[in-house]
Amino acid sequence: MGSISKISDYVGGASTIVPLQPLVKEVLNGEDMRIFTITVPIEFSTAKLRHYHSSKRLIVVDGAMMVHLRDGIHRLVKEDQILIPATEPHSYQNIGRIPLKLVEIRTGSYLDDDEIVGI
Repeated sequence: MGSISKISDYVGGASTIVPLQPLVKEVLNGEDMRIFTITVPIEFSTAKLRHYHSSKRLIVVDGAMMVHLRDGIHRLVKEDQILIPATEPHSYQNIGRIPLKLVEIRTGSYLDDDEIVGI
């Protein structure tokens, strides 16, 4: 990865509007760990995902979010964090009035993005 990716809020002209997507920047790509900074637009929600070989820790740097796991819904604010174990179905959303800023630390035996699947 190693690059910044962002989708414009207007794609294909006035008739096709695509909401802003999270801005993801990979900070570290090690043998058994990857670290990302993520800026999530206001009102953005992710699809439900599963990581088969990696766990991830989400740390809220600024903003507020809801994380949906099997055991319920967790509200996190600045300086809160949550561990999402491998194979745990999860999704999250920015519930604040400002962009959500996160640090994601992914650890495990296999860390390529192709181990993440939508549910």
